[in-house]
Amino acid sequence: LCNRAWSNHLQCNRLIEQENVSEARAKLQKYEHYWNRFNTHKKGAEMEKNMLKATEKSALKADDANGGKFIALASEYLGKAVRTVVACRRALSWTYVHAYFMEDKNDRELFEFQQGALETAVENLSYLLEKSSADGAQIVNLAAVAVTMASRVLEAGAEGVSMF
Repeated sequence: LCNRAWSNHLQCNRLIEQENVSEARAKLQKYEHYWNRFNTHKKGAEMEKNMLKATEKSALKADDANGGKFIALASEYLGKAVRTVVACRRALSWTYVHAYFMEDKNDRELFEFQQGALETAVENLSYLLEKSSADGAQIVNLAAVAVTMASRVLEAGAEGVSMF
């Protein structure tokens, strides 16, 4: 989306308002920014759903190859992690709708900071899930971080940003 390094997405979710543009142009740019972010995460959630099927299949093969001897079966933690990414992407998409209608600039900036942290956690988790040599503990920990960030963003949207 932002065409910058994927490792730091704390800024690319924010609307950068341009100076010296007409009010109509500024409204259109605002709408376009939030629509693109909403739509991208919505499509991402659909793609991750497809990845769930493939992940579960390969995880079951890994479980069978190891005789199910591990305490945490790959099919369990990988499936939960992919479902976490799907749920977080779905939540992220709707946070852009909420941010679009936020009028207070300070509240919106704080909300977008939390939103950016969630987006970073989701992108990092998605990256790990795509990596075939990812560590299971790292995936589980990052999934927990993503769930925590999602709950913070959703609470902020429901109760108001001043709760931070």
